[in-house]
Amino acid sequence: MDVTSFEEFEQWASGKARQTRYHYKSSLQKFCEFHGRNPRELIAEAREGPEEGSEAPWLEENAAEQRLKEFYSHLVTPEDEGGRGVSRNSAATYFRHIKSFYSKFGCSVDVETPPADVANERPELKAPDVRKLVSAAPGPRDRAIILCAFQGGMGPTEICRLDYGQVEKGLERDDSPLRINKVRKKSKVRHDTWIGRDAIEAVEAYLNERERKEGKIDSEEPLFAKRGKTGEEGRMTPNLIQRVMRGIRDSCGGEIEEVEDKLGKSSQNPLSLRYLRKAFGDICDEQKIGEKYKEYWMGHAPPYRGAYSGGLSREKQREEYRRLEKALSITTATEDMNNRIERLQRRLGEREERIGKLEEKTERLEKELKGLKDLRQKELKVARAFADLEDEEVEEMFEFTSKLYELIRKDPEIREKIREKS
Repeated sequence: MDVTSFEEFEQWASGKARQTRYHYKSSLQKFCEFHGRNPRELIAEAREGPEEGSEAPWLEENAAEQRLKEFYSHLVTPEDEGGRGVSRNSAATYFRHIKSFYSKFGCSVDVETPPADVANERPELKAPDVRKLVSAAPGPRDRAIILCAFQGGMGPTEICRLDYGQVEKGLERDDSPLRINKVRKKSKVRHDTWIGRDAIEAVEAYLNERERKEGKIDSEEPLFAKRGKTGEEGRMTPNLIQRVMRGIRDSCGGEIEEVEDKLGKSSQNPLSLRYLRKAFGDICDEQKIGEKYKEYWMGHAPPYRGAYSGGLSREKQREEYRRLEKALSITTATEDMNNRIERLQRRLGEREERIGKLEEKTERLEKELKGLKDLRQKELKVARAFADLEDEEVEEMFEFTSKLYELIRKDPEIREKIREKS
């Protein structure tokens, strides 16, 4: 059943913007499929009450209200309990749309729209947290998506809209960081963003595996693809990413200090891709990246007259991103530890070398000290010998040594013989 084929839908959505029509269609389609009724039947029931002999007498009170309440309950019930498992925010949106649909045809719906989730404090994720998400990801595709979202500041819709051609040439040139030029759907802004070495390697690993299974990838094909139960391929969707991230949350959320106290308190996933995009912006601020670079990379609508559009050459962007990349890298902590170990080993080697030189010097000094001790002992023996001599004997010895010295000084042959003997 296609709800757009019914006149009731056209009357309800008439004059609405294209995006609004899309959301109206999605909400009404889900509502009709859940209840097994088309838009015309639902309006008739709300105006006239249930058909005679209906097995649902509770609809007699107010069919529209009762069907809305039942639909909302189904939406927020977890999937493993038979529901759709959507967030209360999304369910409230569906509820407002269907309430508007009934109101368009004069069907009173007095029940208030259920409140959305109470907004939790947004988590401030860092590179070590993202490393845990990557480790818990089911496969190469999901690891690459997480890293592209974190290092490129992209949300799920942007990730899904990427084509292989947007990274193809950069990968062939082995660019690092790698520039991605795209249009952000929400702001309609064409802009650049960049991904670092971690994300590049993850994308390459995913594409290599995909090519082994499916063959060469064309430039127009989606960068991130899905394979349905029937084997049919298609573009990755935000809903599928959301499902993957919920599985990752259940797998490792309790290990991440930043979100462990938020688990189970809201239907919102504190580890969804939008929080990775937020983390990118936060880290840009922490690293004092120029505001115009951050705003441009994140695809925000430019301010009046596009004030930050000037001076953003690719080379300047590349330099600024390289300055940012260290804080975005999930391998930085490991590399820093390895570098620290290397520095300590180098310092230890230098210390051992200094100790070796000191030991050599000590050994040399000990030998010199021993020589001095021996010389001192000889001097003491000579002194004691002289002390035992009479004055006349000392004078005779002095006179003898003086004559001997004079003889040696005058006769070269004697000096040469003494040199040979010494």
